[in-house]
Formats: sequence, C-alpha cells, structure tokens
Amino acid sequence: MKLHDQVKFAVKALMSRKLRSSLTLLGILVGVVLLTSVFTMADSIAATTTKVLVRGGATHIFLMPHGFTLTDADRTQIESIPHVVSTVAYLQLGTLAVSSGGVKETASIIVVEPQGISLVYPGIEVEDGSLDITFRGCLIGSNLYQEFSNQGVKLSIGDLIHVHFGKRAIPLRVSGILERYGFSFAGGRIDDAVIVPMDLMYAVIGRGEYRFLLVVVDSVDHVDLVVDTLKDLYGENLDMFVVKDLVKQVLSAMDWVTMIVGSIASVALVVAAIGLMNAMFTAVAERTRIIGVLRALGARRRHILSVFILEASILGIIGVALGVVIGFAAGAFIVSFTRGLGMGMGGAPVGISVYLSPLHLAVSVLIPLALTILGALPPAYRASKLEPAQALRYE
Repeated sequence: MKLHDQVKFAVKALMSRKLRSSLTLLGILVGVVLLTSVFTMADSIAATTTKVLVRGGATHIFLMPHGFTLTDADRTQIESIPHVVSTVAYLQLGTLAVSSGGVKETASIIVVEPQGISLVYPGIEVEDGSLDITFRGCLIGSNLYQEFSNQGVKLSIGDLIHVHFGKRAIPLRVSGILERYGFSFAGGRIDDAVIVPMDLMYAVIGRGEYRFLLVVVDSVDHVDLVVDTLKDLYGENLDMFVVKDLVKQVLSAMDWVTMIVGSIASVALVVAAIGLMNAMFTAVAERTRIIGVLRALGARRRHILSVFILEASILGIIGVALGVVIGFAAGAFIVSFTRGLGMGMGGAPVGISVYLSPLHLAVSVLIPLALTILGALPPAYRASKLEPAQALRYE
C-alpha cells in the first residue's frame, strides 16, 4: 500500500464523517488558539517592557541618599570605583509656574548637568533646536509646548520664558523643543517639563550637594560589582535603583505568568487529544470490516497503522495552521486595545508592540501535533493488530 494511497484513504475517511471530523478539529483548534493567544500577549508585554526598561540604561545605577546629601568628595570617591565611567547629577524641583507671552502654565522643573542629559534620559531627542543648553538655556517638553500652543503661544528656539520661584521669575531662553519621551527611570514628567542646566540652580539647591546621582558603569557584567562596593561604602543610607535587576525581575515574573497561563491553556489541548482518541476508536470499530478487506488484499499492519496516524495528522496540521493564525490575530487584537503600560515614575504610558517569540511559536505548533499523534496511537495500534479473518467476521 503506497503512501499516496494511504493519504487518499485517510482523506476519504475524514470526508465520509464530516461532522465528527469537524468537531474533533474544533477541539484542536480551540486549544491552539488559546495557547497561541496567551503566548502572543505575554511575549508582547515582555518584549515591550524589556525594551522600555533597557532604554533606561542597563548599565545605570540611580543613587538616592536618605538622611544626607552626597558631596563633591562622595562623588569623587564614587567615580574612583573600578568600572565606573561617569556620574551625572540631576534633580526634580517639583511643579512650578512657567510663563511666556502672557500665558502661564504649570510644569515640572528638571535640573540636570548639561553634559549628562543623554545619560539620565537615554534616547532623548529634540524636534527643533539642540540639546545643548547654556547657563540661561532650557529644553521644553512636548506636552508643555502643545499647551502653550493651545493658548496661542507658539514657542520657538530663542524665545524667552520665565520660571517662577515664589516671587522670583527666572528668565530662560528656549534651546530645544523635545520630542515625546514618556517613561524615565530618573523620574519627572519629561513631556510636561522644563529641563534647565544644573549651574542655574546651584543658588537654589546648594553647590556641591547632590540629592540624586546617576552612576554609569562600563559594562552590564560589572554592575553587581559596583553595587556591592557602594553598599560597602554607604550601607543602608543609600537607596539604589539598578535597571539591570529590574529587567531580570520583570522577565522572570513574565516567564512564570506565561508558564502558568500556558499550562491552563494546554488543558484544552489534552481534552482535544482525548476527544480525538475517542473519535478514532469509534472509527476503528466502524471500519473493522474494511480493515479486514485491506489486510486480506495484502495491506500490512504498518500500513493500517499509518492510515489512522495520517488521519489524525491531517486534522492536527489543519487545526494547528488555523489555530496559530487565529490565536496570533486574537492576541494582537487584545494587545491593540491595551492603551499602554503604566510605567510609573511620572512616565507616560507606552504602547505595546505585537510579538510572538520563535520558541513559543514552536511550542504552539509542536505540542498540539504531538498530542494529536499520541491521541491517535492507541486506536491506530488497535486497528493494526486486527487479524483479517477476525475483522471480516466483525458485525
């Protein structure tokens, strides 16, 4: 019995009982759709979260002393730690009034050393102007720029704005209009902020005292070493936010969630495999005489076994192919209606990109196929063991 004859026999057998085949296929399809959609949603969230977190700088350590402020001597000592590339001082002064052209808005005031803006806020870019801020220069967040525009004041490079400290109004020149940024580990709503150079604010916060300090390490592999050294120097008096550790924690949590939810979805596949087994046992009983005829005409046991395996494989392949496509589409549909990841620290929501990892795609394909074939093996084996004379006498 040639392979193409076995395939034709299997297809004809499936077509002869369309309702039963359709119901069996539906069971496989539901399981694959559930599994694929769960993987798609989990992978999309994990990939987007990782991208957002890594943008914060996997080699960055944010220092937040409590009960004291870091001094120039502390900063020099920290910069002398092996593998520390640089440090950057920054500060959020809270929400203050900002005015221009007779319009007054409220904005977050972010103070940062000009040479370290791109380190504290990785990936920051200007829509117009430059990131280089002089003593009297500033950067305007995209939302703040839009708020002024809505009030009829369209800020341009070189325009004058005033930041109000109580009764004082400090004039600043606009050096750049920022593109939308969103999330930041350093805190502060950048899109609603005015970023000013640290030199301008020394009179307000005190020269040589640092409430927040970013430490940049030369490699991700050396971050733990620097963290241990900082703990030895300052003990519990220094809070540290390590981006690398957060990335690991998020990915670990997502792996557990994916495994648990994926296991629940896999139950549907097990049920489908049992349903397939039941349907195949029924098919063996219905076609016992036909099996006897085939055996009498010279079909070997392996041919009978392969016919029933082929029937199950055809259902499995169709179910997996349709299920993966529908499951991915369902996961993408749910993800598309997710408004964003609320990342905290004043960051704006970040939209989730649709993604399915190659590993989870392989799992969504191979596990259902494997369960389908395993479900078909007992009835197929039973069919192959029938003796021709016994099968022909079957009523």
